[in-house]
Amino acid sequence: ANYALPLAYPDLGYRNWFGITRLSANLFFDFAAGTIESTDATIPSVTDTLPSAGVEFIADVGAFELIFPLKVGFRVAYRFEDDTVATTFTFGQIAF
Repeated sequence: ANYALPLAYPDLGYRNWFGITRLSANLFFDFAAGTIESTDATIPSVTDTLPSAGVEFIADVGAFELIFPLKVGFRVAYRFEDDTVATTFTFGQIAF
C-alpha cells in the first residue's frame, strides 16, 4: 500500500489545455540486499545492502481534456551506503 499525503488542491489551469488538480507528498524508505557470487575460487563473493530514504512530490496534471490525470513529480532520495543524494523526475504514471 502507498499513501500520498495531500498538500493542496489548487485547481489551477489554463483554458482546457492544462490544469493542476492536486499536489501531494510521499515519504519512503527502501531496503535492498544482494549477493554477487564468484565462479572463481580466488575471488570472494560479495554481499551488499542498499538502504535509502526520501520524499516524492507529485502533481496530478490534466492536459488537453484527458479523462485520467497524469502524475508528474520529482523524488529526492538519500542513499545511506555512500552518503549521497539522488534526484529523479517522474512522469507518466496514470492516477486512477
